[in-house]
Amino acid sequence: MKEKHSYQDDELIPVVYGRDLAEANYYKSLLDDYEIPAFVMEEAVLDNSNEYESGIPVLVPEDHLAEAQDILEQISSDDDDFDEDEDEDTDEDELAGFQEEDSDLETL
Repeated sequence: MKEKHSYQDDELIPVVYGRDLAEANYYKSLLDDYEIPAFVMEEAVLDNSNEYESGIPVLVPEDHLAEAQDILEQISSDDDDFDEDEDEDTDEDELAGFQEEDSDLETL
């Protein structure tokens, strides 16, 4: 049976699941930066049942759920944009390095 958690008068709802405690605390920190009360359900780390197979829940009060989801979605899309830019730069740098090596071999 799942235990209900509450914050003041609001029920706490999972907004995201971390793959491990460090990732869950990272999400909590992001939400804290936006002044959204967030809590990591650390007992999920020790639970051997299948109750937390989705990961370690990060909980927020129900009245902050929509805002927290929006923030995490925006941060996720920003991270995806950064990763794509980084991948493009790496590919160009790697190609330039290979071209330089090829031209060095031709002069030998």
